[in-house]
Amino acid sequence: PPHISKLYLPQEALIGEDDKLTANEYLMQRIQQQQNENSRAIQYSIETIEEKMESLDLSVPEQMEEMERLNEQIAELEEDKEYQDQRDVNTDHDEKRIVNALEFMGIPSHLAEDMNMPLSSLSPGLRKKVLLALVILCPCDLLLLDEPSAHLDVIGLIQLRRLLLETPNNSGHDDEHSSKPPTILLVSHDLDLVNQVATNIVELRESKLFYYNGNYTDFTRQRRQDAVTQLRHTVTISKKKDTIHGTIQHLKEQNPSRRGGAKKKQRQIDSQRKKLERLHQKEGKESSLSGTDIKRTQELLQRTEKTGKTGVLPVLGDKDTQFIFRDPKSQWGEPLILAYEVGCMADPPYKLCSPNLQSSDNALTKKDGFLFDFVDLCIDEGGRYCILGANGSGKSSLLRILAKHDPPAEGEIKHALNVDIALVHQELADGMVESGIRDGAADALSFLSLLYPKKSQQDIRGELTNFGIGPVQAVTNLRFLSGGERVRVSFAALMLRDPQVLMLDNPTLNLDAESVEALIDGLSKWRGTLVFISHDTHFIRSLDPVCYVLMEEEGKLRRVVGGVETYLRSFTKRQ
Repeated sequence: PPHISKLYLPQEALIGEDDKLTANEYLMQRIQQQQNENSRAIQYSIETIEEKMESLDLSVPEQMEEMERLNEQIAELEEDKEYQDQRDVNTDHDEKRIVNALEFMGIPSHLAEDMNMPLSSLSPGLRKKVLLALVILCPCDLLLLDEPSAHLDVIGLIQLRRLLLETPNNSGHDDEHSSKPPTILLVSHDLDLVNQVATNIVELRESKLFYYNGNYTDFTRQRRQDAVTQLRHTVTISKKKDTIHGTIQHLKEQNPSRRGGAKKKQRQIDSQRKKLERLHQKEGKESSLSGTDIKRTQELLQRTEKTGKTGVLPVLGDKDTQFIFRDPKSQWGEPLILAYEVGCMADPPYKLCSPNLQSSDNALTKKDGFLFDFVDLCIDEGGRYCILGANGSGKSSLLRILAKHDPPAEGEIKHALNVDIALVHQELADGMVESGIRDGAADALSFLSLLYPKKSQQDIRGELTNFGIGPVQAVTNLRFLSGGERVRVSFAALMLRDPQVLMLDNPTLNLDAESVEALIDGLSKWRGTLVFISHDTHFIRSLDPVCYVLMEEEGKLRRVVGGVETYLRSFTKRQ
């Protein structure tokens, strides 16, 4: 509605020409746009109230009281509008607010005070923090967030929760004219975030919206109850249908013993068939459970009863969300990757930390211009490893070096003989698909056929099916695949190589909650070696890996004893 001021934050900060702006320019531009939006909403509200006032009869006491109340509302709105108009020219004040907002989001002060580098030069996590700073800088009535936790490190996630749970003033906002917290509508696959901040859940299923009170745990509990009810209903109807089929078969086998018996038997058969048709119609209206859905729901409910853990129910009637990884055939019996004092230069070489001395194992800070400069790591066969760290610390760069995609600036990497490493991330998935389009591939099936000409179509279709790409999606134009579907196709493309090591960079980024659960299930069953980067605590916790943190100031990799929970507690104590 026109009287509601809105602020929409997309999943990615770079939209259109924004990548040419510096972070400060981008934020100043968005602040001005939001002030204009707020002024328009206030002006519309004033005009609406004035129209109501014109229709009042002042000779009626009750309407005279209404006039006074409306006058008070207009006075408040005009004060707010005057404040917004004055703010338009207060650039110095906004610059101070920008620095405070960036520091609140966890961007180091030496970066927050000098954000004159292009947005495109920042890591995805830093760009996301710049984007979320707008929640503090731009008060609104309705806040719309698309995957707000994507790319964020732990400190960013903690501050995001504070932003969404507390009023603007409590989250560091200095604007007394915007103390009322906004209504928030967010799309997110981060189950921990949704559990902590949501008061209502809206589910889009079968082209309809379903509304639930409570957080994600409450939602899954209600969905589970609904699934049980629907399952029982489906089973009951199935039993009735079996009984009717049996009755019809019994009537057909009967021989009419007297005159007119054949017509009577046919009437009875027709009556049973009408009952059967009514059951079919009732089943179609009230149940969307297929045979596969029934089996999966039963399995999940049985698993829940045994373990006491609440899982995510399959989306009834929706596509299969499975991830099936074929186990590697080769075994080495030795470490697959060894890293010795590995370093990586920042690119571009913006100042990432204070100038410091030559790095060593005992140095407190890394060399200037380096993302990291003293990483030691041993990847054992069959192990599970998670690399944690702040946005911009170099986690993705380290993963690319370990996967043999980039050479280290210094140090040494040793790989086991003939070990095959598959690296999966969204940019790689998009790049693979775009290269397939350039090479003339129209769909996923033809794309993988180009990559693996010796593989049969049956093998390729089977691999696509393993990753939830069904017969229809397999022949869908590559351009029309979603981000999550492109990741699935890249998984299928890489797994056709039978790699022994999987390296995943934020693998849950474009996956919905059901797909995340399916990915967890598939990786848990896989016997290969897994190294991944993720800030999705539910995903990390479920896989229970050995955790390392890439220390931003030190430029070293440190083992986190106690895993992700210990890592989270270390940040919670700082708040």
